[in-house]
Amino acid sequence: MMGPNHRSFLKGQEKYFADAYAQFTAFGGPSVYLHQQCLKAAEEEFLSVRHIEMLYATLASWGMHRMGGRGQIKTKLTDWGRFYSSIKGNAEAFEWLRGRKMLETRLDDYREALLWLAPIYRSLDLTEAGATVVVNSKALHHILPELIPPIDRQYTIRFCTQPSDRWRGANGKFRMVLLPPQLDEQFQLFRETCEALKQLADEIDPALFATECQQHGVPGPKALDNAIVNYVRIVGRIPAAEEPVATEMRQTRMRKAAVGSTPAGTSRSTSMPRPLIDEVWDRLRAHEGERFATIRGLPFTYTMSGAVLRPSRTDHNISRADFAKALALLPLESPTRIRKVVRGPSYLWALLQDVRIRMEDW
Repeated sequence: MMGPNHRSFLKGQEKYFADAYAQFTAFGGPSVYLHQQCLKAAEEEFLSVRHIEMLYATLASWGMHRMGGRGQIKTKLTDWGRFYSSIKGNAEAFEWLRGRKMLETRLDDYREALLWLAPIYRSLDLTEAGATVVVNSKALHHILPELIPPIDRQYTIRFCTQPSDRWRGANGKFRMVLLPPQLDEQFQLFRETCEALKQLADEIDPALFATECQQHGVPGPKALDNAIVNYVRIVGRIPAAEEPVATEMRQTRMRKAAVGSTPAGTSRSTSMPRPLIDEVWDRLRAHEGERFATIRGLPFTYTMSGAVLRPSRTDHNISRADFAKALALLPLESPTRIRKVVRGPSYLWALLQDVRIRMEDW
């Protein structure tokens, strides 16, 4: 099934491919170098320690691992032993799929290959976070670069699921892209996205892929990924300072500056960009019933009704207004800062610090 932006993309495909590789390399630093070295290691000795080490480093450089202190659950790769064993344990299956190429495979056969990947996808133990679509797809791309495209929430999933006239809300900001909470649903999104990109690739001028391969050594799925990022950038009229990666870097710099330069006794919050309470409330609804943990490691779930959230371990109801108050005080090093401001501070703090709710916004 073709996505909402596919026809528009096909009409201007030459434009979107034209400087797509230059836009990719503009990220610079270790992300491009490690990506290239990982693909090289795969060619030289498939699934060797060197190959998997380079994959580990590449995913970290691509934003899949962010450091955090106690109680702060961030986007984080699993430790090396778990990561390595998870991939090596599927070596035989990966070897069987290794020679397959998205651009040379019939759609029905590609669908079959994706279904064959299902148990592999579910067995991968790559991230401490509950979200797997992005990290698993990027890992699978570096193992099977000619078959699987890397999938990004801000670009790929937005491209495949949201019409361009719905990318921004009434406030002019890009709408949030929600990911499903359950593993089976996440694999379904991964499979549907790969299939949609395969259908799109089949309608693209083959000469565009050939040029990317000959000039830059880019495999077909990554060439398409680069072009889609370029499409979102152009159609979404994203200036460099507003791109998701640039925005995150700018917000990080603002937070560091606020921490280092705010006079004692004054609030740091006015210097920081604020996520909309509507977006945070939507995220909370998306993960209702899932397991979270307080700073002391106590597990809890929650239910929601209207503008109220009810943690399972307490009789205190936490209101939407309480979350809005807490968001205005970010960053929150511990629940202590909001103890006299909101109800259920330990639970509210734990939710705001969890990557499923925080994502990459603070």
